[in-house]
Amino acid sequence: MSRRHLLPILFLALAASPVAHAQYKWRDANGRMVYSDLPPPASVAPSAVFWSPARPALAGPPGGSGAAATPQAESTQAAGASAPPAGAQPIEGAAPASMADRELEFRKRRLDRAAAQEKAEQAQLRETQRAGNCENAQASLRQLESGLRVSRVNRDGQPEVLDDTQREASKALARQAVKQHCNAS
Repeated sequence: MSRRHLLPILFLALAASPVAHAQYKWRDANGRMVYSDLPPPASVAPSAVFWSPARPALAGPPGGSGAAATPQAESTQAAGASAPPAGAQPIEGAAPASMADRELEFRKRRLDRAAAQEKAEQAQLRETQRAGNCENAQASLRQLESGLRVSRVNRDGQPEVLDDTQREASKALARQAVKQHCNAS
């Protein structure tokens, strides 16, 4: 690698070093992200502060496990993302601090959208089936109420004409099917 290429890399490394040692992170009044080893001025709202130094812990984490790492720190380290400065803690209500957290939230939103879309598609399919069943039941009832001779195939495969009692029983079944499929909410 030539020296000509090393100079820009050196400048980038020097420019990024103050950010790496910052203990505080907040958004100023102009909307710019500020990294500092000094606390933000009093004019900055607490909701605009994303990271601040950790407060000393008097006792271990709840449950007495003695573990010092938080799940967020473990997920950040596992994902290979840059961790917040040592001793810094996320402020409640602040934006996600690491790229790993943003990725997890993105994946969760994508899964939620896919589940909602699948649910909507299933509801649409059920509605289409219900409408088809309603139409078939109404057509059957219209045919039975038309007064025309209706026949069906018996067990031997021979056509037989419905008599009045069979016709009334079939009408009752058709009315029940119309009521079930067409009046469902």
